Amino acid sequence: METRLSSRCLLSGLGLKKKVHEAVRLLSNSERPVMVCGSGVHISEAYNEVRELSELLAVPVVANYKGKGCFPEEHPLWAGVMGAYGLELANEVVRGSDVVFFIGTRAEPHMTEALTAPEPGASKIIHLDIDPSAIGRNYKANVALVGDAKLTLQDLIADLKTMFTNRDQRETRILELAKAIGDYETTVTPMMDSDATPIKPQRIMKEVNKILKDRDIVVSDTGHMLCWTTRLLKTKKAGITYLPCGGTLGSSFGIAMGASFAAARDQRVLDLIGDGGMAYNLADLETAKRYNSNHVTLVVLVNNNSSLSQVRPKLEDWTKKDAPWIRHSDLCELDYARIAEAFGCFGIRVERAGELVEALQGAFEVGIPAVVDVATDKREYPRSD
Repeated sequence: METRLSSRCLLSGLGLKKKVHEAVRLLSNSERPVMVCGSGVHISEAYNEVRELSELLAVPVVANYKGKGCFPEEHPLWAGVMGAYGLELANEVVRGSDVVFFIGTRAEPHMTEALTAPEPGASKIIHLDIDPSAIGRNYKANVALVGDAKLTLQDLIADLKTMFTNRDQRETRILELAKAIGDYETTVTPMMDSDATPIKPQRIMKEVNKILKDRDIVVSDTGHMLCWTTRLLKTKKAGITYLPCGGTLGSSFGIAMGASFAAARDQRVLDLIGDGGMAYNLADLETAKRYNSNHVTLVVLVNNNSSLSQVRPKLEDWTKKDAPWIRHSDLCELDYARIAEAFGCFGIRVERAGELVEALQGAFEVGIPAVVDVATDKREYPRSD
């Protein structure tokens, strides 16, 4: 808190109060504003402030994948995760906004769909970050706010409450957003409900949502697994309970192990990873087992489609009824449950969607590191929404 207060005092001397008022005026007068949240919201624990500002102004909230979990995902103003791994719907919300409020994010190309959400110059930009070098790096800011996210948002809210704000002009947009989200969920529901074999990865997300508790920590590997989790996994409440691993295949297992050592005893850790990523980490199953008494419950769910599937769509031949073997991306069929058992861990293989919940619950209760190996459809790819 001392660091936060000193930052506020320093910035006040540089005219922060005036800039806060400029930001409030810009947000209040806009017709289609949006708030874009990054990891700085988690670091500052600015969850209540993001929600209060969003509700006061009826402003939709999106996050990049590092900001996921900063806003309740059942809230009517939640518009999803944006960027290369996120929902095209969320990207379109940002592209269609006249004011974009970046909070605790560098707004770099991977997070903004190659700097197209928003298009440079198409929207007014408010950028809040504690690091002054992050502001203006990729988007020229109309209002630059250098400061701690939580404290600066508190100043914004206090200033806003002294002004009259007309929310009525935004009601149509919120209704349109709700319809677009409903349309997307209608589109994806058949895959999430599917009993097909091999199992649909969308169905995995549905079953994981059922068994997660509020304080469980979910670690997501990169590639298609990150697409599935950012889009379909529902965080239970605001907080750092979702740890995404973008860019480095297989890195989630080590991060999940680290989280399991740092977590409180009433927490559980679930690593969601593909078979390609898991292949990098097999030896550390022994490490997890050897230090079992030192860490909380650790379960690894392997999305096993026997393929490095992120490159597969470029090579796929859709004229064939059955998915062809593609030498450049498809792997040998391995049973990661049996491999886990060889390292002294618990392993269970799931080949029917209806068995997923029971398998996950058993894995969480067994008392040793566990691997749930799920045989999934290699021909199921995240698509544009």
